[in-house]
Amino acid sequence: MPALIRIITDGRAGMLAQARGLARAIAAAGGFETAETTVASGISGVLPPPLAAKFCQTGGMRADIVIGCGARAQPALLAVKKKFGAFAVCIEKPRGGADLFDAVVAPRHDYSAAAAAEIEANKNGNMILILGSVGGINAVSKPPPSAFAAVPNPKTGVLIGGENRAYSMTPAVCREFAAQILAADASGGVLATASRRTGEENARALAEEFSGGRCFFYSGADGAENPYADILAAADRFAVTCDSVNLLSEACAAGKPVQIIDLPQKSARAAAKFRRFHGDLISRGLARRWRGAFEEWTPPGLDETARAAEFVWKRYCAARGLRV
Repeated sequence: MPALIRIITDGRAGMLAQARGLARAIAAAGGFETAETTVASGISGVLPPPLAAKFCQTGGMRADIVIGCGARAQPALLAVKKKFGAFAVCIEKPRGGADLFDAVVAPRHDYSAAAAAEIEANKNGNMILILGSVGGINAVSKPPPSAFAAVPNPKTGVLIGGENRAYSMTPAVCREFAAQILAADASGGVLATASRRTGEENARALAEEFSGGRCFFYSGADGAENPYADILAAADRFAVTCDSVNLLSEACAAGKPVQIIDLPQKSARAAAKFRRFHGDLISRGLARRWRGAFEEWTPPGLDETARAAEFVWKRYCAARGLRV
């Protein structure tokens, strides 16, 4: 049977994007096929992963490498590791300890500065801390020639997340930052996209603001496919809401200026990890705060997916006695 990488998530878009991106990068190195399994939350959100793993059904979940993203996937990840001897890769901060897994790819912003420094000092450990998230957008290609032809240059990609535990988003907030972006460059174009978390009312407000001839706005309301990858490729710069690690990570991976749109804060505690993430992006010259005006600079490259894939592949080869 061909070597297989199995992806396990709870089906949420952000979890899937990360697991698929890392799986594709590893599969390219080792010639693996890939398969996907979606798990329900159930007891996985209540019991510690090792205990919850005992109740997981693993029929048909054979794998050589199993990649799980998110807390809800971790019990199934351990169950597949135990039953099939799979090399288990945990994306995101592990519940119950990193030593439960063969490799862990975790966001640096989920840890305090002291904890992150301790993890990074352990060069032979099974954890790698990444800036932001892994994903499927690593090297952005050119969009089709006909895409966004009517939108004038320079094109600003506006990537919009939504309300979460840390930040709130309302139609009034959306109208405010949309109006600022349009006013900051009266002749340039806008390529804007909402996400699943944006919400209908917010999407309607954004659609009204980004309705002029120099704008393209994707709301998802008509069921059309989101041209997200084309927007990443076509935009000359980005304005991204502060609530989404994935959107900010992928915009920075495009290698263009990224400005972070602040949203009203709901919880200082919940927002702390986002502030750490924003601070890391800014300190590395990858992003700046949106202050109502566009700033131009040449950001450094960012490809955390490739870095994480190399780390996992080396550990897998060492565990299986293979040459890298």
